[in-house]
Amino acid sequence: MDPIIEPQYIDNAELNTVDLAIFMGQSNMAGRGEAADATLCQEGHGYEFRAVTDPTMLYAVTEPFGANEDNSVVNDYGSNGVTRRSGDMVSSLMESYYLQTKVPIVGVCCSRGGTSTSYWTGDTVLNEAISRLTAAKTYLQENGYNVRHVFMVWCQGESDADSVYSGSLSTDTYKSRTLSIFNKMMSAGVEKVFIVQTGHYNYEYSPSSDTNSDLKHDEAYVAVANVQAEIAESTDNIELVASFQGYKAYMKDCYHFHQAAYNEVGASAGAAIAGIYNSK
Repeated sequence: MDPIIEPQYIDNAELNTVDLAIFMGQSNMAGRGEAADATLCQEGHGYEFRAVTDPTMLYAVTEPFGANEDNSVVNDYGSNGVTRRSGDMVSSLMESYYLQTKVPIVGVCCSRGGTSTSYWTGDTVLNEAISRLTAAKTYLQENGYNVRHVFMVWCQGESDADSVYSGSLSTDTYKSRTLSIFNKMMSAGVEKVFIVQTGHYNYEYSPSSDTNSDLKHDEAYVAVANVQAEIAESTDNIELVASFQGYKAYMKDCYHFHQAAYNEVGASAGAAIAGIYNSK
C-alpha cells in the first residue's frame, strides 16, 4: 500500500490533528488471528508509523499491524526467524476510535509473543519502546501534525499466568512489575495506559489429561486478569478498556484467538478509549 506522505490527507475536524498510540504486549497484542478477516480501517481513519523499517512517513494501517516492525531488541519472530504476526485488534480499534472522535490514531508497534513482565521491565526493551514512540512523535511534530493525545495500549499476562500456575511467580510480583512498566512509559510521555484484559486458559486444547490441573491453570489466568482490573481501578491514568475474558469460544488453542475475537475486542477498546477522551 502506498505511504501517506502529506499531512493534509488526514481528514478530520481540526486539520492534521492525530492521536499517537504505542501498542505493546505479548502474542494477543501482536496478533494470532487471520488478517484476511480483519476489520478494515478506512482510508484516513488510522495510520502506522514504522519506526523500524521506514521512519520517514506514515502508512495507512493494514493487517497484520506491524508485520515487519522487528529488530534484535523487540521482534515477534518464531524459531524459524519468520514473524508470527497474523492478524490482530489494531485496525478494528483504530476504526472504532475514529468513528467516535473523527481523529485518526497513528500507531507504533512494539510487541512480542511469549513475553513476561520480566522481559518488559528490562531497560533495553523499555528503552526500545520509548525510542519507537519518541521517533513517531518527533516525526509528527516536524511534519506539521498536531499530536492531541499520546497513549499506550497494553495486552499482556499469559506468560505470567503460566508462572503463577507453576508457583514460580506471585500475583503481587506480577502487579508490581506491571506498574513498573506503566510508570516508565508514562515518565517518557505516555499520558494514559489502556489495558486490554487477557482471557482464559483454554484447557480444551490442553495436552494434559489432568482435569484438576487444567482448572487450576485457568484459575491462574483469571487471577492475573483480576490483577489487571485492580490496577486500572486503583491507579490514575490507567484504564481497563476491553477484555478477552468472554471470548473462550473464539479461541484457536490454549492461548490465542480467531480474528473475530480480535475484531470485537478491538472495537470495544477503541470505543472505550474514545469515550474517555470525548468526556473531557
